Amino acid sequence: MIKFIDKYSQKIFIFLFVVLCVSFILACFSIQLPVLYSIFIWILIIAFAVNFFVLAVKTIVKIKYSFYNIKHCGIECFEKIDALKSFWNNDKSNNYKRQISYINYCYSKDGPVGKLIDEGNLADLYVRKDFLNNNINFSSELIGWAFSSFSTITFSLFSKDFFNIDEYYILLLIYILPPFLCFFYIICLRYGEKKEFKSYKNFVNEYELKLLDKAIESIYNKCEMKCEDENLLFTQQYVLKYLINLRGNFFTGTGINKKKEIEADIDCVENLNLFVDDYSSFKIKEYDFNYSKKADKRINLKKIYILYKKDNDKKFANEEFKKLFDIIIRYNIIKL
Repeated sequence: MIKFIDKYSQKIFIFLFVVLCVSFILACFSIQLPVLYSIFIWILIIAFAVNFFVLAVKTIVKIKYSFYNIKHCGIECFEKIDALKSFWNNDKSNNYKRQISYINYCYSKDGPVGKLIDEGNLADLYVRKDFLNNNINFSSELIGWAFSSFSTITFSLFSKDFFNIDEYYILLLIYILPPFLCFFYIICLRYGEKKEFKSYKNFVNEYELKLLDKAIESIYNKCEMKCEDENLLFTQQYVLKYLINLRGNFFTGTGINKKKEIEADIDCVENLNLFVDDYSSFKIKEYDFNYSKKADKRINLKKIYILYKKDNDKKFANEEFKKLFDIIIRYNIIKL
């Protein structure tokens, strides 16, 4: 049930909002009819209660995911690195040396992260970078949030009007003293020990982040494009945008199975690699659009471009172009 609510929470909120609006309007028109008025009022109360319940479940699920994402990266090779950061004695140099040694191995050419770099897997590297940045900043942000909250509460308690107390200063002191102590405790929390939360793991995270930035930079340097690639790139992007618009169009009347089919085609188009090393043995064929309305006005594409063999204009340059062309024909994007 919780998974169902989390998955369809947006649709549930929209449905309940419509129910609330309709019930409120009908209740206003049925004030003179006590029975109907009571029914609509109860519908309003139930809709509010269900809405609050759905919101509570959504919040709890979001908190659960947030705490999980703080501790887990979700990628196997990086999870092993994080597993080495849990140990008993945070003062032992050997513990940190073992972590650094394993990190160096992982980011070497033969290591698991090195394989991701060779594959050009930017998505997984971005996930890791986001995870490390969140971990490095989490403690300082947590202290900042706590400091802001307790400072607001503490200073508001100094207001005489807050409790409306004239003579009971002892009671006022009881209310003020604990938050006031918490206020100074939070200020000193970061500097109460030489280590941040009894660990130097942030330094290890920062070291790995430096290696990760170099790895991402090396992939950036390999990302090149020739002038012939531009039309093919925007052809792919146009088809992708067209399918995304079709999938999200409320008025298309497509059923669940049709939408799943469109999602599969979107995934296929996204993963296509249409670039070739040498265009001398290929030729680009142009096709007119079947629609005057563009999928994305920012993509000023005049034609749809498909790459064929130079010696045979009916044979696609590779299997990737065949997949793309099949999807284009399936959705009647071009004129034949």
